[in-house]
Amino acid sequence: MGTSAIVRPNTLPVIVAIAVYLLVIRAGWRTACAALAAGLLPVAGYVAWFTAATGNVGLTNSEGLFLWSRTMSFANCAVIKPPPDLAALCLGRQPSAQVRPTATYRLLPRQYLWDHRAWLWKDVGPGLVPDAAGFTPANNARARDFAIRAIEAQPLAYLRVIGAGLMRTFIHSNQMHFPGTQPLPVIVSPANLSYMLAAVRDYLGTTDGLAPYVSNRTGTRLQQPYATMLVRYQDLIHLPGPLLGLIVLTGLAGLFIPRRRTAAGALIWISAAMIIILPVAEHEYTFRYVIPAIPLACLAAGLALRNRDKDALASGYGQLETRPPERPSGVAGTTDLAELPHPAETVADPAPSLGDESRAAPGQGDESRTAPGQGDESRTAPGLGGEPRAVPGHGDESRARARPG
Repeated sequence: MGTSAIVRPNTLPVIVAIAVYLLVIRAGWRTACAALAAGLLPVAGYVAWFTAATGNVGLTNSEGLFLWSRTMSFANCAVIKPPPDLAALCLGRQPSAQVRPTATYRLLPRQYLWDHRAWLWKDVGPGLVPDAAGFTPANNARARDFAIRAIEAQPLAYLRVIGAGLMRTFIHSNQMHFPGTQPLPVIVSPANLSYMLAAVRDYLGTTDGLAPYVSNRTGTRLQQPYATMLVRYQDLIHLPGPLLGLIVLTGLAGLFIPRRRTAAGALIWISAAMIIILPVAEHEYTFRYVIPAIPLACLAAGLALRNRDKDALASGYGQLETRPPERPSGVAGTTDLAELPHPAETVADPAPSLGDESRAAPGQGDESRTAPGQGDESRTAPGLGGEPRAVPGHGDESRARARPG
């Protein structure tokens, strides 16, 4: 989980959720703290490396810029009243917004973020530059400051755009189909081409062999018949948005119905919800951010729908098969026959009745209840092998019983 948080920081809250889950099921503080430390250790290692490499503490230099692009869906600088040094980040100052300068017209957040005419790239030179050039620590901090001010000034508007983005998850089906025909090539500027080659060189140490794949015209290259097979597969097998919404609602219902509620179901559903919500709250809705949450949502729904009576019955069968022998009634803490009291010592003998062979009078054939000295090997006199059950007056005074005359 900690490693996944390095790739997608929106999974960071899941690490905390796992520790809370362990506390809820009473696994103990040590177990919960160990799970929390195990999840945060890879994150801490990456933060240490990032700090040493860039001089900035954090996981990235872009979270503020992405959040700023989210605020472009609702930000109104007449309400926010930013300081002069942040005025360039207002909606009306963005080149994309100046095409249609109306208060209700808003582009997608990514269209503001990747517009190379915007304020991010003003100080890096003329012409098209590599995308990473605008993601500097200074720009990131500036964008974060504006975004926080916008959210604090317009919290309801912020929640409204998040809700609208989430509804798209469950209304529209996945439209990211694999291309069925060869797409047009992407034209790459010389600056971005140099940037791409430098990135590969830094990682591999060489750019040998890249000529057929990297040029000023690049893009996806289809291979048949595999491309057609993928297209046909997506036409027949896919997850419609409304069905995903039903799955999510099923898992949510399991949190409120006592007979369906489980701690594991709650953890899984909350994890799925965070994975879906956080990307929309920080940037915008894109179906690829939803994909990791689909298996979790299905698991939560399955736990909510399972038959717990059958689970309890199966558990009962397992207990019957492995149940230890029951202790005799009235005896606590031991099943050692050598320490059990003799029945004659704990239960009063009823008067013998005629014809009852199982309770014959003394001396009349009941070898299990013979008089002292007559055949009861388990209660013999001293010297005849039955020391723990000696008759009165012979050896074991602590267990002797007085008899008349």
